[in-house]
Amino acid sequence: MSRGWPGLDRASAVVAVEVVRALAIAGGVLLLGSGCRSASPESVRVAHQQQWQGNLERETREWLEQRAGRPLTVEECRAVARQRALSLTIARLNERLARVQEATAFSAFLPTVEYEFTRTSLSEPPLRRFGTQTIVFQDETVRNQTIRIVQPVFAPSAWLMYVTARRGTQIQRLVRERAEEWLDLQVAQRFVQALVAEDRVAVLERYLEAVRRARADLEAMTREGYRTPADLARWRAQERAAEADLGQARRAADLAKMRLLEVMNLWPLAEVTLSPEGLEPSVQPTPRPELSRPVEEWIVEALRRRKELFASDREIELRRNEWIRAVALFLPNLYAFANYYTTSDSFVVNDEYWATGWQAALSLFSGFRNVQAVRSARLQYHQAQDERNERALAIMLQVLEAWRGWQDAEQRREAAELAAEAARADVARVRAAVEQGTAATGELLQALAAESAAVVEARTARRLAALAQWVFEDSVGLRSERRQEKDHEPEGNISRS
Repeated sequence: MSRGWPGLDRASAVVAVEVVRALAIAGGVLLLGSGCRSASPESVRVAHQQQWQGNLERETREWLEQRAGRPLTVEECRAVARQRALSLTIARLNERLARVQEATAFSAFLPTVEYEFTRTSLSEPPLRRFGTQTIVFQDETVRNQTIRIVQPVFAPSAWLMYVTARRGTQIQRLVRERAEEWLDLQVAQRFVQALVAEDRVAVLERYLEAVRRARADLEAMTREGYRTPADLARWRAQERAAEADLGQARRAADLAKMRLLEVMNLWPLAEVTLSPEGLEPSVQPTPRPELSRPVEEWIVEALRRRKELFASDREIELRRNEWIRAVALFLPNLYAFANYYTTSDSFVVNDEYWATGWQAALSLFSGFRNVQAVRSARLQYHQAQDERNERALAIMLQVLEAWRGWQDAEQRREAAELAAEAARADVARVRAAVEQGTAATGELLQALAAESAAVVEARTARRLAALAQWVFEDSVGLRSERRQEKDHEPEGNISRS
């Protein structure tokens, strides 16, 4: 039955007023809330700084408390860096994102199912004139439901897109593995730099102690008239220069530890001690068997092992697949579909039924966009080949530099050990002379200081040789095989807020 337009207008007006009022209240609440949450850039920066700094200091302090003051080893630093380093975290996120994109591309082969519901209400009954009569041909309120199922049957572009996504996942996995190796090398370099800086501090401390003792003897000789005040002034200037060098060395040692903590994503100002355990091999054969092999063989090994080249190979496969995919855009796509319809209209004889069929789509002309896509994909394919060749040349140079650097470090280590042996022999000679009364005590002090400096220099040379070996093995791609402990967790995991 007809309800009439005047009543409908009044009801519509009331409903419209209520809807507008509700929208106004909701909008006001949203604006008020957003205004309360708005803040200046300075306050946002201060809030982030306080939260980030507080979390970093707390995590570092808790981990150091778990260690109970034990010195850090290079393997423990490497494990913590692998757990917390931001660069490695980003590489892992990129790998996970590539896997999600691969799963998304695979979904193109699965059927798509869509459901649609429609409810239609008419203000007046639908009437139609049939001669002199008026008949109703539809209900005033009708509910229609549709389920549509589409299954791709022949879609070459979708298949090639999935292959591209799979290649991208493989590339990100290799990038993540190489990022782990590069992080290990960074930790080793900064760890050795911190140890070498501490060794330099120890040498300068012994040197300053010897200078001060010699200055005390010089003051006594000056009082006796055997030395002039000018000699004493020059020696005091040398002592002041030694103090300045020692202060600079201590600041450099602190900075080296800060850099190590930074790569581990820990609070850089924390107080830590380092242990060389596990850094230097217990037995070092001379000459090293690796250095006796021709460098050409190591270059071949690097070209077969480096993960960057594996990733470049996958990149070329990806670009070739993109080239083929651009060509496939000229091919038709075929889909099968099935639609299920149902309605509540009582005037319809068949209120539910299925409709099935096939659908084909072919791009005839797209403004030469497909042609340009083929050209672009071909150029990117050739570009990927050139980038791989350039990367291979860079790796060859890295192997050469690392091989020669290891040779130089081994020679410096041998020379430093010989110098330490000579310093020990000199101390024994001067001590015997002092016992016999043919040498002064000051000469023994200078000999002991020289021995200490030579021993520290030999220890530093051994650590630098171990680092040079690490760099060489990384440049060849052998470091992952040479590690004694692979991917072990540190004592006491560090959670990141």
